[in-house]
Amino acid sequence: MDENREFERLKVEFTRYLNVVRDAGFPAEQGALGGFIALLAVRNRSLQITRIPQYEIESVIEKSVQEFIKDTLALGYDPSGSFQIRYDHPALFRFLVEAEFLRLEDDVELLQILDEMFPISASNGASVTPECIADLMVSLLGIEQHKSVFDPSMGTGAFLRAAQNHVGGDFNYIGADKNRFNLLVVKLKAYLSGHVNYDELAGSAFAFAHSLPKFDIVVGNPPIGKMPKAEAQYRYFDVLNGIVAQEMTLNFIELGLQHLKPSGKAAFLVPMGVLFSGGLSAEIRQSWLERKLLKMVVTLPSGMLYHTSLKCAILMFKHSKESERVRLVSAEDCSEKSRGNRQVLSIEGFNAVLNRANSTIQSEHVVDVSYSEVAKHSFSLAPNEYSNAEPRINKQISEKWEKIGDIAVVVQGT
Repeated sequence: MDENREFERLKVEFTRYLNVVRDAGFPAEQGALGGFIALLAVRNRSLQITRIPQYEIESVIEKSVQEFIKDTLALGYDPSGSFQIRYDHPALFRFLVEAEFLRLEDDVELLQILDEMFPISASNGASVTPECIADLMVSLLGIEQHKSVFDPSMGTGAFLRAAQNHVGGDFNYIGADKNRFNLLVVKLKAYLSGHVNYDELAGSAFAFAHSLPKFDIVVGNPPIGKMPKAEAQYRYFDVLNGIVAQEMTLNFIELGLQHLKPSGKAAFLVPMGVLFSGGLSAEIRQSWLERKLLKMVVTLPSGMLYHTSLKCAILMFKHSKESERVRLVSAEDCSEKSRGNRQVLSIEGFNAVLNRANSTIQSEHVVDVSYSEVAKHSFSLAPNEYSNAEPRINKQISEKWEKIGDIAVVVQGT
């Protein structure tokens, strides 16, 4: 039997196990995480489930999981409630038996299993950055070995995985998140990746701001959320040296920028409204130009994110004393439909974005705009402003994002 058929069979048994967890009233993502932890725990002890007496299976698996959590992962917090395992159900046994006979060459294949079989729902979609976007951002940043990387809102660790694929290991990664489910997922990815010096900050990145060092790379998919101006000033004025916005996306960006080394680079995935909304947001954008930080904006197609069909963009930052221009890159023609009717970057589209970002000439997809020109447009970074498109479109999109921000719960997430 070929490996593809074995893998499909494993997915069938995994789905059956998830249905058991759902029927017990637990979230699917907690069941998926629990099943995967059980798989790693059994593999870590080199157990052969088929050789364990039936009456001992439940206790052996449970003991293996407890030892794996305590000794191997060495978590600094109690993960209970982050995952669910039905030790008493035959569905778990069938799943682990199928995994036992699946020929896995290395732990990277286990990462692929985790990514493919992990259910993404409306409740956790904001914490999951699509793989193609994370890969694109890491490629644009050009992460190298032995560099330090900081993700202030790491969610389920998409950028850690992308950096591992890009570099191959030997880099330092620090990520912050206050959601223990996310922390456990990332811990598993770091464990399987190997050759990555990973440190987690269990809590809001802002709580650790004063003790954080400077980093070579900052990357993130900040959460969406909005709070009253007075509350934002009260919470973040000292931490962000007075550069505070009502939109949490902008506050996370500012936190990252203030922890960049002089030679550092940063990339953030943001909703389109960040590019052209007014008020304090425009003042924040103005500060990026005054500090000569913003270098590029890449606008992406709609339908790429798990939790919304609206468009998003990538902001690229780098310290520079000379350049006073920002490159606006359109990537809205670079996607294709995937399973679930979601848009993803095609291979050709991925390469096209990289080529446009590094192109020495301008085109219909690449526009270089001076800082002074951006200032004339109220510091708007929307490409349409510089290609004679109707400004009303920007306003409509911005209003949609503002409504989402008003009702969104601020959670750490990428």
